This record gives sequence, structure tokens and C-alpha cells, in this order.
Amino acid sequence: MSRASCYALAMRVSSAKTLKEYRRLLENSVPALYLRGRRARALDRLVTEGLQEHLRGRTRKIDSLADLDQ
Repeated sequence: MSRASCYALAMRVSSAKTLKEYRRLLENSVPALYLRGRRARALDRLVTEGLQEHLRGRTRKIDSLADLDQ
């Protein structure tokens, strides 16, 4: 999201009267992305492989990205 978009959202939020209206504005400000073709298949494969590794116990919990070097 660009700086101008963030500023515009902030201005709308400041004028929002209720939390419900704020949530509606937030949901409408985030773009939905849809992949097709080769990129979609590659992402599906990556997610599938990651889930399989997790089920096999080949993953570990880390607290930060610095833990990946250990």
C-alpha cells in the first residue's frame, strides 16, 4: 500500500464514527490478489510441500528470523 493510500485510509478512519465502519473501510482497502496458470500451480506446490514437511515433523518453531542461522 502506498503512502498516499495509507494517508487516505487514515483520513477516512479519523472520520469513522464506529468500529464497524472502520472495519468495513479496512476490508475494502486491502486488495485481493488471484494467481493463475504457472504461478498459481507453483504456489500450490510450495504450500503442499510445506504442509507435508510439517506433518512429517521436519519443521521447527522459531522466535525470529535470526534463529534460522542456528
